[in-house]
Amino acid sequence: MTLYMKVAQEFEGQIRTGALQPGERLPSVRSLSRNRKISASTVLQAYMTLEARGLIEARPQSGYYACATRAAVCTPLKMPDLGIKHGPVKTPDIIANMRKAGRDSGFFQLGCAHMDSQLYPVKRLSRLLAKAARENPEHIGQMDFPPGNIRLRRQIARRYSELGCSATADDIILTSGCNEALMLALRAGTKAGDTVLVESPTYFNALEVIHSLGLKTVEVPSDPATGLDLGAVREAFERFPIRAGVVIPNFGNPTGALMPDENKRELVKIFKEHQAWLIEDDIFGELPFSQKRPKPLRFFDSKGVVITCSSFSKTVGPGLRVGWIFPAGLHDEIESAKYLLNGGVPLITTELVADFLESGSYERYLRGVRQELATQVARISEAILRAFPEGTEISRPQGGFVVWVKLPKGLSSVDLYRKAVDAKINISPGVIFSASGRFENYIRISCGSWSDAIARAISKLGGLLK
Repeated sequence: MTLYMKVAQEFEGQIRTGALQPGERLPSVRSLSRNRKISASTVLQAYMTLEARGLIEARPQSGYYACATRAAVCTPLKMPDLGIKHGPVKTPDIIANMRKAGRDSGFFQLGCAHMDSQLYPVKRLSRLLAKAARENPEHIGQMDFPPGNIRLRRQIARRYSELGCSATADDIILTSGCNEALMLALRAGTKAGDTVLVESPTYFNALEVIHSLGLKTVEVPSDPATGLDLGAVREAFERFPIRAGVVIPNFGNPTGALMPDENKRELVKIFKEHQAWLIEDDIFGELPFSQKRPKPLRFFDSKGVVITCSSFSKTVGPGLRVGWIFPAGLHDEIESAKYLLNGGVPLITTELVADFLESGSYERYLRGVRQELATQVARISEAILRAFPEGTEISRPQGGFVVWVKLPKGLSSVDLYRKAVDAKINISPGVIFSASGRFENYIRISCGSWSDAIARAISKLGGLLK
């Protein structure tokens, strides 16, 4: 992609998602040229491209301004206050069917939260893998025992330090993805029968982990823009013996919510007051649409109550299965549990990711893919609002690549899912994101891919709804 197209794509994503509001002025050609260290002609060509797409307008003697788009001006999604719900987790059979469809290459994949394979840095990784296998062939097939590859743990700790978190390589334990990290955290911090606070809605895999460990949940309302309702969190602690919480503060799944820093600080304080573990899933934290990476909950924790879980599955590649846990006061218990669970992680993959981070390629890659995802989320949001019935509402995430869609009252996401399967379209019905089966008229759509075929699949969904 040419440089001017990259600049145009970045601003297109900001305009379509509402980060740049209609009527808001874009940086002047001269200032953007100076700040980005690119030529004025490159900036001008990018702005002309946006103008041709109807996304900006030039005003004489004034500059360039963002125009209105359907997604940018739509009413932000608001969900009803369903209150606090306590009980065991229901795991719908439909999840297994979704996964089966997710493995079928004949389906349009709007349900699985993975990016298109072309967005992952596969060429760079292929070269690094060939080099690693050539220079250290003995690493192929070797297990990397807990806590894991010291080079990679140093790189992960360095990135936390750059965010203002106190971290060393000794604080990090490598895992086989983020789900395993969540399971290790819950196994170490709770026992069967305990109660875990979760957002409502929340990531369905986390609910499955909670169910598998014999735990109960307290569902607390979560806003699609700002995340957990802190008043409801305090009420939940007053009513129930909560032992731990599982939250996604940065670009929540499925809503894309970003918790403000002051809310993060207050949330950590609440859990500290009640001596409960606060487990954060920060897997989307590296994917803001702006270039400013939001702070994890770990940044606001001085007492060791936050257990941070994440992985490279949403950025470097899901098939590598390289994740980690930053386990606060449960380090030794989690390291032992990791060894008993499956021994460790493959050495060749941890070496590969360590090489990728040490080379500086990871940061350069992130800058580009953030822009691409912003554009894809924006385009899919526009396509949904064009195709779906009047009364459809949609979240407006500022990072990640999923959107939460509220269907008009009376429409069932489960019925839509079944009809979509017949049309070879895979989606995620809202009921799987609740421990008690809430959100019957909601769906989650993945924006990890964009093409004319995806646009047609969304149009087909709209036809099924109508």
